[in-house]
Amino acid sequence: TTPHKRAVLYRDGLIIVFMALAVPRLHTVSVMRLGQHLVRQGNVFRVAWSAAEMKEDRAHEAVLGPELSDLLQRYLDEFRPVLAAKSRTPSPHANTADWFNKRGGALSSTSIYELIVERTGAAFDESMFPHAFRHSAATTLMLERPDLIKLVTPLLQHRDSSSRELYVLADHVEAGHRYG
Repeated sequence: TTPHKRAVLYRDGLIIVFMALAVPRLHTVSVMRLGQHLVRQGNVFRVAWSAAEMKEDRAHEAVLGPELSDLLQRYLDEFRPVLAAKSRTPSPHANTADWFNKRGGALSSTSIYELIVERTGAAFDESMFPHAFRHSAATTLMLERPDLIKLVTPLLQHRDSSSRELYVLADHVEAGHRYG
């Protein structure tokens, strides 16, 4: 494949991995900017969004693991410049946009949604929508570690324990484990 096609494929895969591991909302991924939302700290990246950028009006910050940070660094060093070079008209975010579309502009939340649905459908014969990564993270935590279910609220950047059904299910799962 061409370097541009490889860059698009890498970007798409990285966005899916990022959504699965960091479980952000789609909008927060589309507005990510280098140096503002994504900052390198030593051998890992920190992601942070202001309260105004978050659905719950509460700032959110997290440190990404070394594996995801390495994938992000490769994207920034090798593939992002290939995508950025396609830009004919520099946008206000030309130097800071994390995700570029095929023409070098900032990737919109609609485009991110569509690429996730397309790529997961091609890979797994069933499309996943971006919010499903958040559902999966909460469900996995509930099934694997029901004793830690209270971590769902901060993991999903919720203001309160709005996922009460999961807490009830987690209690049942934990009771089932104890009974077993």
